[in-house]
Amino acid sequence: MSQQDRLDELNVVERPLLRQLGVMGWTHVEGADEDPSTGRKDYHLLGRDTFQKTLLRDRLEAALRRLNRNDDGSEWLEERRISQAISQLERPTSRDFIAINEELHDKIVRGVNVSGPDGEHERRVRFIGFEPGDENEFVAVNQFRVDPPGAVGDRGFIVPDVVLFVNGLPLVVIEAKSPAVTDPIATAIDQMRRYANRRVPEKNEGAERLFWTNHLLVATDYYDARVGSVTARPDDFLPWRSVKPVGIEQTRAAMDEVCGELGKAPSTDLVQQEVMAAGLLRPQYLLDALRSFTVYMTTDDGVRIKVVPRYQQFRSVHIALQRLQEGKTRRKDGMSDRRGGIIWHTQGSGKSLTMVFLVRKLRTIAALRRFKVVVVTDRTDLEDQLSKTAKLAGQVMRVARNADGAKTHLGRQEPDLVFVMIQKLQERNGEGDEQEIVFAAENEEQPDAKAENLLPAKTDELRSGKLVAKIGERKAFPVLNESEDVLVLIDEAHRSHTSGLHQNLLDALPNAARIGFTGTPIEEKNKKKTREIFGTYIDRYLLRDAEADGAIVKILYEGRELKADVTDKGTLDGLFDATFAGKSADEREAIKDRYATRARVLNAADPLKAKAIDVLRHYIVNILPNDLKAQLVAASRELAVQYVDALNDARDEIVAAIEGAADILKDIAPEDAQEAGGDVAFLSTALAHLDTIKGLEFAAVISVDHNDLPHLKAWGGVSETTQRIERFKKPLSQDALAFLVVKSKLLTGFDAKVEQAMYLDRAISGAELLQAIARTNRTAGEAKRFGIVADYYGVGKNLADALAIYDAEDQSDLTGGIGKPEDLLPELRQARDAVVKHFSDVGITLGSDLQAYVDACVAKLKDQKFRAQFLVLVKKLVGLFDALMPRPEARPFTRDVKIFAFIAKAAANLYRDRSLDVRGVAHKVQAMLDAFIEAHGIDPKVPPIEILDPNFAAEVARKPSGRAKAAEMENALRHHISISFERDPAKYKTLSDRLEGILTSHHQDWDEIARQLQALIDEAAARSGGGFSVHGLEPQTEAPIFGILRLRYGNDDRDADLAELSARIVQHLREESAVSGFWDNPVSQE
Repeated sequence: MSQQDRLDELNVVERPLLRQLGVMGWTHVEGADEDPSTGRKDYHLLGRDTFQKTLLRDRLEAALRRLNRNDDGSEWLEERRISQAISQLERPTSRDFIAINEELHDKIVRGVNVSGPDGEHERRVRFIGFEPGDENEFVAVNQFRVDPPGAVGDRGFIVPDVVLFVNGLPLVVIEAKSPAVTDPIATAIDQMRRYANRRVPEKNEGAERLFWTNHLLVATDYYDARVGSVTARPDDFLPWRSVKPVGIEQTRAAMDEVCGELGKAPSTDLVQQEVMAAGLLRPQYLLDALRSFTVYMTTDDGVRIKVVPRYQQFRSVHIALQRLQEGKTRRKDGMSDRRGGIIWHTQGSGKSLTMVFLVRKLRTIAALRRFKVVVVTDRTDLEDQLSKTAKLAGQVMRVARNADGAKTHLGRQEPDLVFVMIQKLQERNGEGDEQEIVFAAENEEQPDAKAENLLPAKTDELRSGKLVAKIGERKAFPVLNESEDVLVLIDEAHRSHTSGLHQNLLDALPNAARIGFTGTPIEEKNKKKTREIFGTYIDRYLLRDAEADGAIVKILYEGRELKADVTDKGTLDGLFDATFAGKSADEREAIKDRYATRARVLNAADPLKAKAIDVLRHYIVNILPNDLKAQLVAASRELAVQYVDALNDARDEIVAAIEGAADILKDIAPEDAQEAGGDVAFLSTALAHLDTIKGLEFAAVISVDHNDLPHLKAWGGVSETTQRIERFKKPLSQDALAFLVVKSKLLTGFDAKVEQAMYLDRAISGAELLQAIARTNRTAGEAKRFGIVADYYGVGKNLADALAIYDAEDQSDLTGGIGKPEDLLPELRQARDAVVKHFSDVGITLGSDLQAYVDACVAKLKDQKFRAQFLVLVKKLVGLFDALMPRPEARPFTRDVKIFAFIAKAAANLYRDRSLDVRGVAHKVQAMLDAFIEAHGIDPKVPPIEILDPNFAAEVARKPSGRAKAAEMENALRHHISISFERDPAKYKTLSDRLEGILTSHHQDWDEIARQLQALIDEAAARSGGGFSVHGLEPQTEAPIFGILRLRYGNDDRDADLAELSARIVQHLREESAVSGFWDNPVSQE
């Protein structure tokens, strides 16, 4: 990082943040003093014994004494018991990093037991006070040095920009980056993950101990700020957009309060760093998030993760509980209970966790602890988290397994937590004149024949997605509990709130407050009924909000028609004739007989087979290169099973076609193949993924009945279905199960990040349609820029009808989240024009000399700020181009995209800047870009050559000018110094100083610069295995330590003494680290 960037980071980002923290109640403590003349920093221990310690023990001990007193205010904790408490944080029983974090989070929130004053009965010790009036200390330390295990002297340590301590416990780590550097947020996130050993856990590159008690990680460049947990992947870091957990009508007033704190005029816009700090790092909000808004859970692939709140979850819970306390009961209102409402958070926004957070927060409020909480859902995955929530509150969750159990649990007059499936709330008439048929509820699909036989008159209602169809009159449900201290939380309220089952719930709990959670808006025709049951909206987090936050991806809808390619060029025969035009007629005929006839992908006469081939072709081109997967929705269970067979056949035909065309395709440039279109373009793309295609698997997920035929029963079984679903949730590179074929299962409430496409081949409408297509909108890294819904049935009109049932505002939000592929074309054009303008604004325009244009662009990219801006622009361009290809509309942009991708790669190599490699966002067109880059002299798969490489001199000699040679040598040497500096700071500081001296002394005299740089490179290479040759020191161990000691303490007269000391230090380290278990024992490392 340049000195200017460091100053920008300090003045633009870090200091404004510290000032804002100060006005919110944090005490700022400097972690280091810096000598302005040399830039050298003197780091402070801040009361620690060593830099390996991460707790501010003096402050922690003082807090323990303040927070833990007898009823009369006297202290009972003395030194021994304080040590007992702190040792439980410093010596956790868990061994795995995330298990340690979970263990210590529990201890920080709940406290720990130590022996009491009488020596017999244990007493609870609190580390943090969560109640009003508790005296906590909030300290913000900038430039907080921590030495990882194995750090020696002044190298190998980490220095987070800001660490927030509560009572001496490090809860938040903040990494600030200048907005001028390349990709500042991604860089900050990567640095924090390195600090925490989360990039490559088996490699000790950070200081895990600092993160044992960590609650939040924050990456900020002032204008943007992102928040995540210690287990968050880079794309899991999301913005925080509220300064206070209040409704939209109060937001401006809340922002003006923050403006006042910051000395800004009212109505001034706040930047993201200011919003995040005000809304999350304010002391009371941080402690609230720590206590009530944190869960640990296991992902689909078996990884344990920590989940921290997102702003809409935090906001909605606070608003809901305020309304619960202040709203009128049904008795007081005279008509309806006004304490509840609707939380509409779009699908993929974490509604289930919001319910968990709400229950946890409720149990911390004295006035609400008396409430019975009833969670009504048709999902089972909430049960585990709610059970843990009850445990934290000292309660047991009661689960209603049947109707009788539901009545028993609901009737209890106690503040417990009851979990009940909506289907259990039934009252059957003994004469059989009423039935409640649950249709398409989560994991409870009704077999097709049974539904049709039971309810012939209700088929249309069932197909429209209604949850319940009623036969006969509903029998009144008995009153079970008349208490007003009951809160009912209803999951997916839009599916059940107007049904007979919900009326049973109203009858059973007539005076309860009700909060409904929904991922889609309430239908216009049901809004009056909804308001009567729940009340008004509590909070809304819309589709456009989630897209803007990066919490979900946009959905692209495309209708699919099966029709032949009409261009001769797009057929294999047409391309064959063009490719082998130089051969004689007999030779062409012989080659064609050998290859071309085996290379056709036939259009099947059978419609199902034809669709299966088209589905798989579409998947291979658009989804498979992204390492992602798909669902296919069939019209019946029978057709679902037939589709599995058809997809298997289609795979085999496609593999045969690829293998038959391979000898032809290998001589065709990817760009030419894409230009040809049709089978040629498809097979060219597919050839690169042949091994993956061969292994593709397909499975049906359907419900079965004991009367079903064997071919249907083969896809039944709970354990087998569960196993298939778990396999599907893994990336394609980890598990070859690429498709799940369903009828109604998994269309609602099913989350699989790897699902990018849904292929529809049955009638589906209403809320069920909106729920179904949203299966594709979960984020999954840069590879998944959007979800795709491919419609083979013609449900496009149903989509319009599905939107028409909502009011104008709701329609506007929903249509904004669903687009068509061609909608991306204007964005692609704007992205291309933005990159062109980026260079034309500094006088670089493309004329007839392409090489001169490329050279000028690459030279200009030496400026880090300019390079950072280019990175954002070029990644967007390449990503959009990749998204639209192989559509014909994208082809006119091919040349420009290739040129700018080449410029990015050339600059990445020259400046050793890995972030400029755009291959990570170019999945479908990667082969095309690679071919262009390689054709122009750069192997895209090979990293830039290093100065120690024997071929480095030859590589430099290939450069066309003295300036280019000098630039290559300068940047290679800078990179070598950068990656080697911590190994031997003394040696590489000397090299760095000499490099700067050469560049300064011989300004633009490229030949002389190149000559002197070569001499410096030769010296660096010669000494790369050495170090200071003093008294026979080992070059890789003792010599670097000697160099550090000599920089700080030495001169020529003391070299012998320092050399001896260096050897003794290394010997001591070897003896200590040789002890079994040393690297797993933090105490031994200290």
